[in-house]
Amino acid sequence: MLNELARTPPERIRQLASWQRRRLQIRSGDVTDFNLQRWDAAVASLEPALRPGPTFVLSRGYVVRQDFEFAAATFLKVPLIHDSEHPISAESLLLAGQALTRIGLRKDAGKLYAEVLDRYAYAAASTQARKALDQLTSKN
Repeated sequence: MLNELARTPPERIRQLASWQRRRLQIRSGDVTDFNLQRWDAAVASLEPALRPGPTFVLSRGYVVRQDFEFAAATFLKVPLIHDSEHPISAESLLLAGQALTRIGLRKDAGKLYAEVLDRYAYAAASTQARKALDQLTSKN
């Protein structure tokens, strides 16, 4: 079904279906540096209103490749550049914090977790942000 949607008009549906296929590719762990370069260019070519979801998918690809610095920076694009009120903004901040934690930037990660709690208390990600922040503060 996704393959069919990715080949048929209108353009917006085709583009979004192709990102769903990439999401499935990430789940399988089949991501290369070349994929990430192509996906980054593909995000840039999208109209701005369509970019938050694909940016999130691209970020997950960086996590699969264990490039946590790029993952964090790309996750942060969702709330900072694309749309601070987008439904995945809270999860993007949470996952950026997790990526920063993986590379030892615990203080910066803590700031992102606190931001999730402050700006997105209603979101499901806030529960995980609270746990992550508690873990960081208990290790100090």
